[in-house]
Amino acid sequence: MTVSSTGRVVGRFHGAWLRVEGHWTWYRRHWLSTLYSTGLQPVLFLAAMGLGFGAQVKAGPATGGVSYLVYVAPALLVVLVGVLTGLACGSLMTALASRTFDEGQRFGLLFRFVVIPMTLFSGTFFPIDQLPLYLRWLAWISPLWHGTELSRASVLGGYPALALLGHVAYLVVLILAGWAIAHRGFYRRLVA
Repeated sequence: MTVSSTGRVVGRFHGAWLRVEGHWTWYRRHWLSTLYSTGLQPVLFLAAMGLGFGAQVKAGPATGGVSYLVYVAPALLVVLVGVLTGLACGSLMTALASRTFDEGQRFGLLFRFVVIPMTLFSGTFFPIDQLPLYLRWLAWISPLWHGTELSRASVLGGYPALALLGHVAYLVVLILAGWAIAHRGFYRRLVA
């Protein structure tokens, strides 16, 4: 008995395109529910907490003498800084993933020897001024330190504008570099 295939083999590019087309078809059918869960729900939560709950909180010593909405507004900037910092870290991880061909044992090592020290030396839990001078460079190259400094500036204020632009520029450079390396690595693996 001979078994023959009923399908046909397509090329790499055509196969990748069929995959993208399948995802796009799914998204066209379900975009409204995706929009609600990822976009509208956080906005509604912030509106409920800022306007609904905030109307019950009177300006006083607990809010620094300002209205609750003004008191909570820096949190929105912190969310944007968090997204920027997450993209910077995530693009670098994606770049590493594009070059990983095994089961990913290097990710365990990366978390143990890079992510944990980056968290400890980022200035989030204690000021980096308390670190010895020969260890401060670990904080300065960490995207988490730049994100922490931007978050503090958005909440506390009083930071020079040039320093803030430097932090943003560093994070944007990491995002672009990680994206370029990941794009090239995945292109070589999937298309070339």
